[in-house]
Amino acid sequence: MSELKSITGDMVVSFFIATNIAQSEVEEKFTLEELGYQDGDFSDYDDFEVWLDAEYKEWMANNTDSGWILGARDEQLD
Repeated sequence: MSELKSITGDMVVSFFIATNIAQSEVEEKFTLEELGYQDGDFSDYDDFEVWLDAEYKEWMANNTDSGWILGARDEQLD
């Protein structure tokens, strides 16, 4: 519980994602308040972590584009 008391809406969190390719990192910084956090929202630190992880996963989904394409060998190696 003491960990949770030290968390305030004006704290900054950095979300980042990168691949092993040079200069591929994307990073954004937010205050917890900008993400919708208000002091007293959570009574348990684990619940706070679940919320912050969900916010990160949403941010990551909005900042990545990936997938795969299946085709003949000569079509894929261009």
